Amino acid sequence: MEIETVRSRRYADRMHRRLAVPVIVLSVALLTGCSQGETDGGLVGTDPESPVAEVTPSAPAPDATRTPVAPVADPTPSATPVPEAAVAPECTDIVTLEWLQENFHDQIDGPDEYEFSGAGLPGPAAQRAADESETLRACAWGIPGSDGVFTVSIHTIAPDVQGPFVSALESSSKYTSREDGYVGPDGPPAMTFSYAFEEGIGYGLSYAFHNGYWVISSGTMISPDDAVALTQKALTATAAANS
Repeated sequence: MEIETVRSRRYADRMHRRLAVPVIVLSVALLTGCSQGETDGGLVGTDPESPVAEVTPSAPAPDATRTPVAPVADPTPSATPVPEAAVAPECTDIVTLEWLQENFHDQIDGPDEYEFSGAGLPGPAAQRAADESETLRACAWGIPGSDGVFTVSIHTIAPDVQGPFVSALESSSKYTSREDGYVGPDGPPAMTFSYAFEEGIGYGLSYAFHNGYWVISSGTMISPDDAVALTQKALTATAAANS
């Protein structure tokens, strides 16, 4: 697993060392030792159960005897359109430092905003969805002078982007569809998924989708359950900021 370092103002110790913010990066050789073209262990978009390659079927030969069929309109997408005037909550409104210190670790410091990049997400489906979404807020917390860091980022995502991505998550044997995701006051619960990275130092990751928002929570200090809890808090804060 590769590590991407992000400069952090709040987490730097007295020597002003850079804090390593772990971001999962797809690395086939490092994760599994497989050669190119082999499975990488089931990251979204790479295992056989969640294909993302688009194959254009060859056109059938013309048949003069066939009656033309009128095109059928595409069904209404199930995902909510991107909010027109989306407002992101501040990092301090997503979760309080006191709650984190009480529930995760008493030496946690933060938050610190950072520049989100989808390049570190596992698999091409997630990376493509991130490239086609808009980041509203990206926040990090951690223990100063250590590799213990976790992040929460909030994005807007269009239905035509969310649909294929969620389908890939649902078909993957490596992701778990959660029943304990965020439930808003105005409708169905958020579609929530978690993934437990057991390689190396361990990693918790969760995605949640609700009303045109996509929340990503991940880090070395948190379990998949912790990551789901953070997506709940982020969506609660996002709903409050836009009410």
